[in-house]
Amino acid sequence: MKKFLCIVLALIMGLRCGGGAYADDWSASFILAMVTDTATELNPLKAKNRDVISIDMLVYESLIELDDTGKPATSLATSWTAEDGGWTWYFTIREGITFHNGAALTAADAAASIEYVRSNGCGAWAQVVGALIESCEATDTYTLRVNARTPSYALLYAMTCPIVPSGEVNAAQPSGTGPYTILSASAGSRMRLRANENWWKRTPTLDTIEVRNFANFDSALGQLDIRAVDAVATRSTSAARFRGVNGYYVTDYVTRQLECLVPNLKSSSPMSVLNVRQAVMEALDKQALISNVYLSMATQADACVPPGDWLYEPLAEVYDSDQNGARTYLAAAGWTDVDGDGIMEKQTSGGSYEQLDIKIITYEEPDYPSRQDAATLIAEQLSQVGFNVTIAVMEQSELIKTMKSGDYDLALVGYYLSMAPDYTFMLGSDGDSNLNGYSSVQMDAALSDALTSVAESDFQSAIDHVQMIVAQDLPVLSLYFRGGSLVSYLDMSSLDGLSELNTYNGLEYWQGVAG
Repeated sequence: MKKFLCIVLALIMGLRCGGGAYADDWSASFILAMVTDTATELNPLKAKNRDVISIDMLVYESLIELDDTGKPATSLATSWTAEDGGWTWYFTIREGITFHNGAALTAADAAASIEYVRSNGCGAWAQVVGALIESCEATDTYTLRVNARTPSYALLYAMTCPIVPSGEVNAAQPSGTGPYTILSASAGSRMRLRANENWWKRTPTLDTIEVRNFANFDSALGQLDIRAVDAVATRSTSAARFRGVNGYYVTDYVTRQLECLVPNLKSSSPMSVLNVRQAVMEALDKQALISNVYLSMATQADACVPPGDWLYEPLAEVYDSDQNGARTYLAAAGWTDVDGDGIMEKQTSGGSYEQLDIKIITYEEPDYPSRQDAATLIAEQLSQVGFNVTIAVMEQSELIKTMKSGDYDLALVGYYLSMAPDYTFMLGSDGDSNLNGYSSVQMDAALSDALTSVAESDFQSAIDHVQMIVAQDLPVLSLYFRGGSLVSYLDMSSLDGLSELNTYNGLEYWQGVAG
């Protein structure tokens, strides 16, 4: 009997200390989960996996960081100035900072890190760095000069790239300057982090952190159920089952995945008429979509900037869920229910009547298996104000062809927005992802202003203008930003400013008790 109890106790302790391959004499103050495989890059300059990047945020820092509202703020750089109309920027590097390997941080390290990302086009920061930075170099020990490809305030977003020692840019796990140092790491297995007692801010609260790898988020959440891990950050709707359940805490964050309806603006579609697009916006109950389809893991969108962001323009909140308002817009476009069958009709030039028939197309992705359900609910909501809706679900490549051919009325799609606020790709007349032919001199001018505004206030005004034009023209009908959740059986509600690439923001100062 004693032998049996010892075995059971050993199994229980093994779960909390790692179990199986994890069992050894090392224990952590806190255990996190991530989903990776053995091919995943752990080097922060190369990393693309969201889980890895969030862990990297505990180890590495950047010259500029984004505050809780997404606004650029100082970090390893103490200040910045723009010269030559924004074509040249100077960043002053904070003195007295040391990497985990003991070397002093200099401007040369910043230049090497940013140039590595720019020249190799690697990692999550590649797009924004490549688009905004022409080159950079250290002009002295603590001054970095950056030559811009575009003279824009948006360049500051490119400066959120992680900084590592110049001699370690290609290392598997280079040294960082952040609150934790890597003791060991293996892609697809686990990472062990220890508090950096020499961190330039203050010593972290948690001494040690272990990061365990899982094949998928369902497995990770299952381990949370048995308390083999302390927290899981995920965009999977599986996390919704913990919401409102005693003993669990769910902290939500917004991703850059904007879900929207793209209208066919060709004259052959009813959606080419602004009043009809306005009717759609009034007919939609976005909160019902968020609650029923995405299990509250989404945030309502009215334009292309999420609420809470420092660039969000509340005046873009033009439309409410109002069926009578939707019918009024349809009547203004000439659509009425002539025969009382619940479907709107409109008289043609030949004297006959046509129904308000529209076709919604969409596609599914492995990470977003809910679009078909969303399209179904959208169709139900539109039918209540007189639309006769059909739905077609297809492969993404087929959807793009269909949009280009114009054989649709509304396309339910997702746009993954850039780190830097630039919406030219979807709203510009020549945007790569502008598939409905939207063209506006006013919008192109506003987008150009955003790309050439160096002063903070000018940049903010330009983005405000973009949002107001979206509300005015409805070139896309914004629905919601997909969300994620940090789930734990410990109260982690004190963590603020979480984002999909920084899901453990502030964990180093967390005052809770783990395990």
